[in-house]
Amino acid sequence: MKEDNPNELTLIYNSDKREDRQAKSFVESLPGYTVDTIDLANELLTEEEILQLAAKMKVNIEDMLNPTFDDHISVHNEGLKLMNRTDLLTLMANDSKIINCPILVIGNRAYRYGSANELIDKAFTPEVNALDS
Repeated sequence: MKEDNPNELTLIYNSDKREDRQAKSFVESLPGYTVDTIDLANELLTEEEILQLAAKMKVNIEDMLNPTFDDHISVHNEGLKLMNRTDLLTLMANDSKIINCPILVIGNRAYRYGSANELIDKAFTPEVNALDS
């Protein structure tokens, strides 16, 4: 997740999700950008990377959880209410698939999108261009 070049993007996605694969294809097709990808289906983020990502997104780590990830539904219902942030951070680092994505990292900012379509509509349109923020 590079911070020094606005033409370098990092897409954090989950290749197990069709919408995330669409987001990856779209971002990789953008002319003029170097794209690095992190596939949460196959790669883990460290606790430090998760904390940095939350800071770039300006959210708490509990806001980064994917509420629809079926394998961990108990974590999102009762378990989340009982977990402290340290335990939650450890859980996310051990199973990064529970992080809600796609997330686009641009410089020192990061943006989470609900779908590939939202990424296209919000990040790469003249009216609401996250790349200019």
